Parts: sequence; structure tokens; C-alpha cells
Amino acid sequence: MQELVDVHVRLATTNEMAVCMAFERKDEFGRHTPLDEPLLAASISSGAVLLAQQGSVFVGCASLNFLYASRIPLLSWWYVDPTYQGKGIGSLLLQAIHDHPAALDFDRMLISACRPLEISRHRAAHLEEIGSLRLGPNEIEHFFVKPIFRRGSNLALHSDFRASHEPHRTEVVYLSE
Repeated sequence: MQELVDVHVRLATTNEMAVCMAFERKDEFGRHTPLDEPLLAASISSGAVLLAQQGSVFVGCASLNFLYASRIPLLSWWYVDPTYQGKGIGSLLLQAIHDHPAALDFDRMLISACRPLEISRHRAAHLEEIGSLRLGPNEIEHFFVKPIFRRGSNLALHSDFRASHEPHRTEVVYLSE
């Protein structure tokens, strides 16, 4: 992992809809519907989309949805620009997306995965696989449950995350309230 300077993960704003939509459109399975934009706008408005930024460049994005019937948060998608992959940004986004529902007092979240690498990673982490859904001839979405543990009472999830990167280590520093 290469050292990065000044990477921030924070909640997206409604003014950044186009940036978030551009990341969402990079879905390699080509699933795009007329509902993408209004659903993403609702997620941004409800504080469930995170952006990773290095300087003035947006380098990654993650979206958390809340399933209405079960009231369980779901990590539905996340993406890091290929130029910035392998530098800890994906890990930082995943930690931030995990910490966000923790601050809202959830005790678990669902994770959706279609890529073999993601599925293997979740199985290796001994996450409970609760089912799958065939989305197309070459795509099966698997669902996992991940327990959420609170790290402390000083989570500043609604303002800003700051990352300090060292080789082979990514640390999220929580700002004091």
C-alpha cells in the first residue's frame, strides 16, 4: 500500500449528486434504471452516501441503504477509482460505512456482494451468509450479515473523517465533538 496524504471520507452533499452518480454508473454489470438518480438523491439527502476525496479529486464513493421493513442498513455499493486502488481508500470507505450505522445505534448491517473476490472476503471473515438473489444469467448477489460494534462515544460521523496512511496501515481518526 502506498502512502497517501490528506484523504478525507465524508458524507456527500446534494450539490455532489453528479459526482456520486458518476461513481454509481461504473457498475460493471451494466445495471442502470430510471430509478438510479432519485434513489441516489434520497440516499444523499438521508446522509447515507460517503465520498473519499484527496485534495480536490474525488477518489471513491460508498452507499448505504436502509431496508424499510427490517430497518437494517445495507451496504449496497462502493467504488474506488482504479488509479487510487491499492492505497487503503477502499478500506477507509468500508470502515467509515461500518461506523456510520454504529453511530445511529444499529447492531448489525447487511452487505451485498456480486464479485467473487468480495464474496470470498466476506466468507473468509466468517460473516453469516443469509441468502442470494439471481439478478441475471451471469450475476448472483449474495447477502451477508455483519455485526456492528461501537468504537466509543466520540464518533464524528456527520462531519468529517480524516485518514492517516502509512504503508500497510489505514487509520480512521475520529474528530472530537
